[in-house]
Amino acid sequence: SLGAAKKDSIVLGLSPSIMLLIGADVLLEAKREMPGVFLSLSEERSNVLADALERDQLDVILAYNIGARTGFERQAILEEDFLFVTSPENAPSAPTISLAEALEAELVIGGGRGLIRSIVESEAQRFSLKLRVAFEGHSINSMKSLIARGVGASVMPFSLAAEELRAGKLVGRKIDRPALTRTLYAVLPAGRQPHAPDGEMMR
Repeated sequence: SLGAAKKDSIVLGLSPSIMLLIGADVLLEAKREMPGVFLSLSEERSNVLADALERDQLDVILAYNIGARTGFERQAILEEDFLFVTSPENAPSAPTISLAEALEAELVIGGGRGLIRSIVESEAQRFSLKLRVAFEGHSINSMKSLIARGVGASVMPFSLAAEELRAGKLVGRKIDRPALTRTLYAVLPAGRQPHAPDGEMMR
């Protein structure tokens, strides 16, 4: 555990969707469980976090689809389903949808360098399907705003739209033919003790 390190400070890297989902809870829990430890959070894309961990800029990361690396210890925490996300007015009546059906929609989706776009495109290519991209977004909030207005739909993990889905502003349908998922890992260097932050990755 983080507390077992017995250090004054720990730098934890989180991917943006995890920061959105549990960032505040992590800080509150750390203050409760480790009152003598200063926990700082760094938010970056998963691949950036992994590189920073390798350069000794972070102590531990929670990141998606991190491949095995020499000298790293990783533990799978959860597997997250991708959903077909639309406005309530445009939601399919069925509780699940195939990838082929989802990709018939005009999509609001992240840029080509992102993990989510990469997963969707990889599965689409596997089944000889094409993406119809209406808008390419680099801000998840602007993407969700466009979807809520009925401009397009998206394929994204639950965590990215959890608040809007729970509030009924957006509607999600699980993609099950094939199922699209991503895996969240906790990763830290094997045998490394957490250290004091140097500020380079701090936000």
